[in-house]
Amino acid sequence: MTKSVLAFILAFPAVAHGAPVVDSLRTTGVGSSDQWTASAGNKYETVDENSPNGDTDYILTASDAQTQDFTVSDIVKCATIDSAWIKVNWTWTRGAGPAQDLDTYYDIGSGFTLFGTETTKSGTYVTDSVKLTSPTISQMNALQVRTISTGASGAEEWRVTWWGLHVYGDDGEGGAVVGTRRTKMMRGVR
Repeated sequence: MTKSVLAFILAFPAVAHGAPVVDSLRTTGVGSSDQWTASAGNKYETVDENSPNGDTDYILTASDAQTQDFTVSDIVKCATIDSAWIKVNWTWTRGAGPAQDLDTYYDIGSGFTLFGTETTKSGTYVTDSVKLTSPTISQMNALQVRTISTGASGAEEWRVTWWGLHVYGDDGEGGAVVGTRRTKMMRGVR
């Protein structure tokens, strides 16, 4: 009688990915519409902090149908993009006038898309956000953000205090390896 050992190797290919990175983008300038007022300094610098700084600086309007656009810095760290979050932090001081809305938009090269509408918020800081799944680097490099007031009547005041823009992806360096290998032994007797 002859003994034999048969070995079967089930291999799952290893897939190389770059190291995960986050690009935190900042507003870098005023876009095509420029109708809000800065509390101090340049408008884009009042909303470009690493994290919200409350009411330290902001853009504001107390008028109806005022639009403010901002351009955004380019991607620096990500070679590929998994997702992106666009966030806006704002507060509204309501006087005796009627309700008003604050609409927030983004544009990645194909026109502005509404992602947040808020009405009758007062005295609190609120963050609206939108997640973009797998945008391209060229789309994110074309990114602009927009805020529009509607229904304001002088007794109210919108204050936008921060635009947070975070892109998640990898650095393209192939540093991490994802995958497994398993071996299954089968024994037989002849």
